[in-house]
Amino acid sequence: LSSHPHTQRCERKAHGGMRHLQHISPSLLFIVFIFLHLSVISASSLSSAAFIVNKGTEVVAKTTIMAIASTETGGKERKEGVLLEAFTASQQAEKIKLCFAIRKSVFIEEQSVPVEIEMDSLDDTATHILATDKQTGSPCGAARLVVLDGTDIGKIGRVCVLSTKRGQGIGRKIVLFAVEQLKGPLRCSKAKLGAQVHALSFYESMGFKLIPGEEYMAAGGVPHRDMEIIF
Repeated sequence: LSSHPHTQRCERKAHGGMRHLQHISPSLLFIVFIFLHLSVISASSLSSAAFIVNKGTEVVAKTTIMAIASTETGGKERKEGVLLEAFTASQQAEKIKLCFAIRKSVFIEEQSVPVEIEMDSLDDTATHILATDKQTGSPCGAARLVVLDGTDIGKIGRVCVLSTKRGQGIGRKIVLFAVEQLKGPLRCSKAKLGAQVHALSFYESMGFKLIPGEEYMAAGGVPHRDMEIIF
């Protein structure tokens, strides 16, 4: 205990007091000594308790900071998005190859659509959409827009997202971007598309309606229904 500064001060006060209390009876001096000794022990205990509380607060503070950092990181990951571009084959010769590579991966390799059906002459004059992951800079989705001859009706087709990037809302962003392109630069009054049956609810959630008619097989035997949205 004598190594504690507070204890040393108490002991010095005790010794000084003893010199002035020599005329007091031994029994009274004994009581005073016990009282001072207990005071020193209490002060030391309180100091130790305060140290424990401070250390505990420090641990809690560090844990809180770590939790906040984790939330902020989570927050940055949820704001990740895609860069969407629209262009023709003649405008972006290199980027059109990226669109074709994504379509090949999804339609030809994954869904077994014959290459002669997937790639056609409309690719030469169509407006193509390329989605690029902003974080990695890698292409992740594509689509194609064709304005039907002699009309102001635009057709959205070849909408696809790489399997590793699905479930992140990229397909929805591509379709909504396609609609904006048809309404704006391409000056269409209506957008149509042939939706794969399993994706009907996906397009309906963005305002597309089923066109009266039967289900039909297209793109190498995949069941489709026609849908439209009027601007």
